[in-house]
Amino acid sequence: MSNQQVTVTARLKVKPGLEEGFKQEFQPVIALTLTEEGCINYDLHQSVEDPSLFLLHENWVSQEILAQHLEQPYIKALSEKSGQFLVEPPEVRLWQQIANNSSLVIIMTSRVLLYGATGYAGKLIAASAKNNGLELILAGRNQSLLAAVANELSLDFRVFGLDDPQAIARSLEDIIAVINCSGPFSKTSKPLVDACLQTKTHYLDIAGEVPEFQALLARDTEAKSAGIMLLPGVGFGVVPTDCVAAYLKQKLAIATRLILIYETVGGVSQGTANTVLPTLHHIGVVREAGKLISSRPASKRRKIDFGYGPVTAVTNPWRADIITAFQTTGIPNIEVYTVFPNPVRFLMESSQYLGWLFNSSLFQSALASLIKTLPTGPTAAERAKGQVRVIGIAEDETGQQVSAKLLGPEAYDFTALAAIAVIKRVIKGEVKIGFQTPASVYGADFVLEIPGVIGFN
Repeated sequence: MSNQQVTVTARLKVKPGLEEGFKQEFQPVIALTLTEEGCINYDLHQSVEDPSLFLLHENWVSQEILAQHLEQPYIKALSEKSGQFLVEPPEVRLWQQIANNSSLVIIMTSRVLLYGATGYAGKLIAASAKNNGLELILAGRNQSLLAAVANELSLDFRVFGLDDPQAIARSLEDIIAVINCSGPFSKTSKPLVDACLQTKTHYLDIAGEVPEFQALLARDTEAKSAGIMLLPGVGFGVVPTDCVAAYLKQKLAIATRLILIYETVGGVSQGTANTVLPTLHHIGVVREAGKLISSRPASKRRKIDFGYGPVTAVTNPWRADIITAFQTTGIPNIEVYTVFPNPVRFLMESSQYLGWLFNSSLFQSALASLIKTLPTGPTAAERAKGQVRVIGIAEDETGQQVSAKLLGPEAYDFTALAAIAVIKRVIKGEVKIGFQTPASVYGADFVLEIPGVIGFN
């Protein structure tokens, strides 16, 4: 049996009233487990007849891989906490498959290319996709680094830089979609989109800031003429918030004001730090009466409680929801708030007085050196402890409000799982040509398909 696929079921009886807490505790474990090599599926089910009864169903390529999974720190941590939630010890059974429908066992050898496969997010998406039965073609400009990642995952790869338009076009001739994971997207998206328009290849990325989305929105007509979809933000920025916005619009069709607030709990990658920290003083935008109005960082504060105690959020004028939420809902007044670490929030609030400091080459050089000392990204154990939290509030002219809350796995795991879900849809032909948002293509409920997500209430 050790070299054969093994199935595990676990019957979990939760103490009455603790069902939601149990699901919140379990969700990051699901997200991390799906990134493990050899995990075929890892699904948690809740009884329709008895909400306190759960069934965990998992499949692994071998007994040995399952044993490795049980040694993961997040599995051990969950096991130690199980007594807080469970009425009785889990009833666990191992199963050996004796018959199957081979049509259900599919490895998608897609024609989807991931550019930026050697970066933290790119590697995480590539590995998660492979573990979910989806083989991507990896790409980047550094052959030695790219070959190492591709060999580790047993995937094909292509080497090309973004300064050679002909090389890009040749590499995309047989590709149905590109997912760009290489930042800064302000520099990488244009050459890739230029090639996608030429080769009629759909374009996806994991960007999350206003300027990059504005640039792609401006190419909507070109994309429609070429018959391709431009869909930025298929990760944490902006899938959860865009879907919350769409949900609120459904609940209050005449909404005229939308507030989106989010918090990420967990570590940060060098790439994210490099995108955010050097530009904390940059002016951004809010949306008023349908138009983009200049706004300085952290111009407003707001106390919010995601269910874990009150925290302070400040306006984030760079967040791409200011573009996408308007495209998705048509709501004319939109603000986005983010819970930042206290030192970052202080710099944002002081930026109008510290512009001279941020514009100093000495300061920027010191900041770049500091960022290089950071870890490449959070470890698996750190991601297991992380979470994303979103609250949306929509209001009409009479003051009537509706709100929604969404919880999900740690931001980088969320990005990998959301990107994979989008890629699978694209492979099936579920696309809309032109500039799109996640919710405009796949609807508000799309986010609920992502493992570990709890929403909207």
